[in-house]
Amino acid sequence: MSQTNTAQNIEAEDELKDIYLASLRQRFKSEINRLTRGDMAKLLGDRDDVSLLSFLMTYVYIWHWLQHNVDKRFQQGVLAAFSKGPQAFLMELLLNSSTATDFILGYITYWKNYSADAQLQQHNLYQLLEQQNGNSEQLTAYLLDIWNSLHQFTKSYTIAYRDLAQQEKERYREMLGPED
Repeated sequence: MSQTNTAQNIEAEDELKDIYLASLRQRFKSEINRLTRGDMAKLLGDRDDVSLLSFLMTYVYIWHWLQHNVDKRFQQGVLAAFSKGPQAFLMELLLNSSTATDFILGYITYWKNYSADAQLQQHNLYQLLEQQNGNSEQLTAYLLDIWNSLHQFTKSYTIAYRDLAQQEKERYREMLGPED
């Protein structure tokens, strides 16, 4: 392969990567907007503490969404556009947490150490901690139990599509008669 072809291939790969990252950033932003505008509250259901949980559980969802939808090699590229301003600590947590437990504990630690003007998310976290007797590990377990009860991202796309195909087959079998 000539140097010209190699350079063209690299250029094309870079161009595709830029398009791919832009698309993922839009999906990421859309998921956050969808969830923070009420869909997380709906997902959580009729819980007494839904207003306290919604924001934090949105980002627990987003952590899982990243693991499920974005290869590790591209996560930093997706999050980079959102890593300035008040949400920077969340992007850092999303990027550097190897588990949902790490993410939640990092979130708790951030707000416990936060010393600027009080924020709604900090207030909500302190109320959740109060419900768990101030115990961060107990709150983390509580949040993970809630997450697990939501049954999100429990299957890979391959398995989900296989299951969907099986359901379609069964549905057609029920609809069609022996002569079909």
